[in-house]
Amino acid sequence: MPILFLIVFIVFGTLTPLHAQALEWSGVATQKTIESLRFEAFNISATEPIGTYGYRLCRFLSPHLYWGGACHSGILGIRGGWFTGGLIAGYTGAVGDSALIYDLGGFFGGGGGGSAPQGGGMVGKAEASLGWHLDPSFEALVSTGYNHFFNGSISSPYLGFEVRNIFYELDAH
Repeated sequence: MPILFLIVFIVFGTLTPLHAQALEWSGVATQKTIESLRFEAFNISATEPIGTYGYRLCRFLSPHLYWGGACHSGILGIRGGWFTGGLIAGYTGAVGDSALIYDLGGFFGGGGGGSAPQGGGMVGKAEASLGWHLDPSFEALVSTGYNHFFNGSISSPYLGFEVRNIFYELDAH
């Protein structure tokens, strides 16, 4: 059932009217924003895998540098109450003039729950992603990285998949 929920959420998320282009009007300022859905798989112990789904909302500080917030919750495995949340920052760009994109980023926050005996608390992640710019407002990426919980024994590489919706908000300035 959770997988069905995730599929429906992704489909309806990509059909929403958030696919706006940059405004070309004179005097109107816009803020480039990325909204994304992610799936990550990693091990919270040597014998226990977990799959999480998450949401990210990022705003750009420059054409390539972004920051924002992220949260993830357990969807596969026995840790249904698992949750992480925190701040993210990264750098993204295209490989030459192609539609191939890269993203290098990090996450710092907290997490745990789901009665995980391995611990929880403060968590840091580093990741690298490669993907494809599918149209002006949609990207799909595959990620790899490393989770490290500073309070406990959870330290594991992970693999992930992300779909991004790129849109522009009116800037209040």
